[in-house]
Amino acid sequence: MINFLVPTDFSVLSQVAIEYAVKMANRMNGTVTLLHVMDRVVKPTRASLREEAKAHAREASVLARERFIPIVEEAERFSKTGNPIRVKIRRGRSFSNTVRLFAKRNQIGMIVMGTKGATGLTKYVLGSNTVSVMDASRIPVLAVPARAQFKNFKNIVYAADLKYLEDEVHVMKPYLKLLDATLHVVHVCDKAKDCDQLQADVKNILKQVDYRKSTVMIKTGKPVDKVVDSYVRELKADLVTMFTHKRTAYENLFHRSMTKKMAFQSHVPLLTFKSK
Repeated sequence: MINFLVPTDFSVLSQVAIEYAVKMANRMNGTVTLLHVMDRVVKPTRASLREEAKAHAREASVLARERFIPIVEEAERFSKTGNPIRVKIRRGRSFSNTVRLFAKRNQIGMIVMGTKGATGLTKYVLGSNTVSVMDASRIPVLAVPARAQFKNFKNIVYAADLKYLEDEVHVMKPYLKLLDATLHVVHVCDKAKDCDQLQADVKNILKQVDYRKSTVMIKTGKPVDKVVDSYVRELKADLVTMFTHKRTAYENLFHRSMTKKMAFQSHVPLLTFKSK
């Protein structure tokens, strides 16, 4: 059983993520918690204004709970587990940090969030709440595209850089077994002459970690994210999974990581894990 957390701002996009999470919970007999993050109120220095600020904060909380009512009713229409849809409201200066701490303290197994596509320059310089949570959280984050429809995850593409392949497959194994999915390891290498050896090495590692329901595809081409996305479409994959890695401040500013590119352009859900 997995406890799913869906941060929501009551947008249409977050409602897509809620429906997706509920249907995943049905598949895994899991629970779903909806979290709304509100800005932390800065206390005014004057006593009279402090009381006014508190009153506004209370009113905002009441309005948020009212907005949750039809959302929960809609989510319960899809739920088949019998587990209640829980609702939580938290305040914090940082959205991603508030979500991260809530997930850590409440034994959340997966965070589910919506994402919409971006093109051109915006894909490289604009952030999003989903990407910020991916960066902050050590708990897996599932990014669900706006038009995604839940279906059983039969084919999962794992876009791997092969640096920590054995450790990363070990991390994914519980999820793969729970989903009874075939793992398709895809790696894009620089030189065609290296492909055969890399393929043999990856197959050997998969045998060592004892996950035989898998295939290996070593490809060449650039840019890497487009090569992976093309393979995902060709395979008609149900899910893409990747591991996020630490990057320097310069890289974060000028070069979107491959994971972030995939989060914006992929037409299927993207499940990210934090690399140790």
